[in-house]
Amino acid sequence: MNNQPPNKHPADYEEQDISVKKLALITTVCVVVTALAAFFLYDYFIVARETAVLEQELKTDITDLSEIRAREQEALSTYLLLDSTRGTYQIPIERAIELVAWENQGISPDN
Repeated sequence: MNNQPPNKHPADYEEQDISVKKLALITTVCVVVTALAAFFLYDYFIVARETAVLEQELKTDITDLSEIRAREQEALSTYLLLDSTRGTYQIPIERAIELVAWENQGISPDN
């Protein structure tokens, strides 16, 4: 049998109701925090995705640009026969600058 007086409640029994205002405030704060977290995470992932796409595009362009520059460097630094009937040659740019400088000074490049 129960040895407690009839108007005494067990120890784990709540003696008062929960405050509806506190419950509403806690619920509102949780909803607002969740909404803000979702918004910022969405924005973060949009920026991260755009950054990844931009880096991929720039990486592709840099590869293409490095190939173009390599071809340009090869064209500027090699000898090549352009037209055998006319005797037209492509010479490296450094050599062409030397020849023009010697020509302007009146010095023969054969010396």
